[in-house]
Amino acid sequence: LAAYAYIRSDQEVKTFNPFKLIMEFFYGQGVTLNVLTRGYGYRLNLPERNFRNYTFGGIIDYIVHGNVGQALFGTEALPEGNCWTNGRLSNNLSHNLSYAIMQQDYLNGRGLGSSYILENYIDFGYLGVMLFSLLLGVLLIWFIRGIGENNLLNAIILVSLTEIFYIPRAEATGWLTFIVTLQFWVCIAGCYLGALVLKKWMWLRKILEKMKIKME
Repeated sequence: LAAYAYIRSDQEVKTFNPFKLIMEFFYGQGVTLNVLTRGYGYRLNLPERNFRNYTFGGIIDYIVHGNVGQALFGTEALPEGNCWTNGRLSNNLSHNLSYAIMQQDYLNGRGLGSSYILENYIDFGYLGVMLFSLLLGVLLIWFIRGIGENNLLNAIILVSLTEIFYIPRAEATGWLTFIVTLQFWVCIAGCYLGALVLKKWMWLRKILEKMKIKME
């Protein structure tokens, strides 16, 4: 894993000594603590705006700067990647914090990432961290018990679970942003429409079944 960290960054592996690689691996796990401590120290250097929220930053930016926001509020779309606009104007803490701490390195493509703990603390203080963590625990338990016969709910839970485990080093609600996106609901509508067509037009279903048999 330590060697892969170099490979995925398109860098040469510095050493093949297994003991040094093990030490580098465990050292790398401390990056989360590094982000929390540096974020706490630089929290007053983050860009100030009339409204700023990192806990729900992804959802806010999608609504305000997405197609709907551009039509209703006359806003502009946020660009991709590391740039001044994302570093100063977005509600994404990973961009804002990286720009505040390592401005030129950030513009060159590097970044520190984020943490839901840090986002909650900056927005709502220690009480926010405690309440969000408690809510997160309840939600994870509910996810386990919530999977059942409701296909829409099942889809939301399964998609959420693909991202929610990363939030100690990612956005607090980044795993939930998809629920407000037009793409997700278009896919869901397409699935329901396809099921309705197959249910209403049995002849089409029989054709598809025969094609499947033929392919097998």
